[in-house]
Amino acid sequence: MTIFRCQVFKTLGVERPWTNVYHIDAATLTIASNAAVDIILPQEQGLLAQTITINKILTSDPATHEFIIVNSDATGSLELTHLLPLYNTLKVYFPVDAFGRPDYKFYRGCADESNTEDFLWESANADAFDALLEDLISSMSTNSTPLVDDQGHIWTGAVVQSAIQMRQRHRKRKKTVVA
Repeated sequence: MTIFRCQVFKTLGVERPWTNVYHIDAATLTIASNAAVDIILPQEQGLLAQTITINKILTSDPATHEFIIVNSDATGSLELTHLLPLYNTLKVYFPVDAFGRPDYKFYRGCADESNTEDFLWESANADAFDALLEDLISSMSTNSTPLVDDQGHIWTGAVVQSAIQMRQRHRKRKKTVVA
């Protein structure tokens, strides 16, 4: 099978969009795209505040540069009233079936004053995020489109880090002066 790249584009209001990238091991690009829309999209909604919109899902084949874009107007399902700035993220490790470092992702748009305390996720919320991501991994495997790291190693689970992570939104580049 082939490893396809899936990007889930999200925005909060008119802010610059951000993405989460997944790698899917599937037979064809169409099968990978369908899995992204049918399985990843609903699971991502469970990780996002209701004020955040998933704009599109881009599934591509890095080898051939073919791609499928599916537009969306799906919103998150978390009822959060005091959303923390987007640089406050949920960091999740995804152990793989081979030796080596686990894959990891940062999820924005789920940190709220109600589900965090002292820069830590409340345990009930961390457990809920963990269960949702474990379900995502299981559903994708059951669908014969397992989630993998960029080397093709299959994800075997999800481990939510209890501390809230601070992630820079964008780094400025140093200007070089030509003499």
